[in-house]
Amino acid sequence: MASTSTSAPVTGSTYKPRILYPKKPRKSRHEMDEARCKAIMDILIVELPLIDAIKTSPVIRRYVKRMVITDLNVEQGAMMITAHVSAVIQNKIPEKLHDPGSFVLDCTVFDEKFGRSLCDLGSSVSLMPRSVASQIGMTDLEPTRIILILADRSVICSNLPFELLSQIKTSM
Repeated sequence: MASTSTSAPVTGSTYKPRILYPKKPRKSRHEMDEARCKAIMDILIVELPLIDAIKTSPVIRRYVKRMVITDLNVEQGAMMITAHVSAVIQNKIPEKLHDPGSFVLDCTVFDEKFGRSLCDLGSSVSLMPRSVASQIGMTDLEPTRIILILADRSVICSNLPFELLSQIKTSM
């Protein structure tokens, strides 16, 4: 007997891998943190100041840093600005003027001139020496105590009573 060996194909079942049910791709931890930070940022303005949130959460700190460093979507539009801001942007800030000096003025009443006798304090308040007031005939003075607070926050408080002449109409 002669043995003839023929190789016949194996007709048994072959392994076929199963097709997996399609799943939503999982987000990385970085993407999840970013989504959570975006949600927190929407609520943040009302409930918690941004500085406090940055101090308390390192995740938010990294998110804000990433927002600042990376290229953000720049919204284009018109913005109304005040004249002061416009001057700063255009570098047209006026020069600072020198100090005008003393606020003591020369005063002329009728035909008489009084040198350095009127102190203009603004706010419709002016001071003049009593001698000048008596020379021009203003004798209806009321005694009063007054405390003057100057622009440099110094206080002038006299032990001698000042005299007040009120309701005088002036014209400039």
